[in-house]
Amino acid sequence: MIIKLGTDIVSVSRIKEVFSERKKLERLFSAKEIEYMDSHESPWETVAGRFAAKEALYKALSPFKISFDFSDVTVITGPNGPFAEFESAEMRELVKDIRLELSISHEQDYAVAFAAAYKE
Repeated sequence: MIIKLGTDIVSVSRIKEVFSERKKLERLFSAKEIEYMDSHESPWETVAGRFAAKEALYKALSPFKISFDFSDVTVITGPNGPFAEFESAEMRELVKDIRLELSISHEQDYAVAFAAAYKE
């Protein structure tokens, strides 16, 4: 089994500054993610957490020679925590044999995410 890890930490205030224009947000996040973010009273922690999760996923998948556009992955919070959903059939095919795990956390002005990729 191959295990690859990725991690990322971001400043919530920096993410708010960079993505304050809705167009920028819509370039990297899916409609489903934006709807989830908009449902929060204070959405910027969620935006930062999703951004960190995409960075962590990118890092965890890079040793497998897999890269993706941030707009091609949707980070969803399910009953068992966050998970990634790839939009394109090509990406779903590339990751079909890889198990991905995600964890996102927030604390004051920081969001951190960890991703693990497992392949037999």
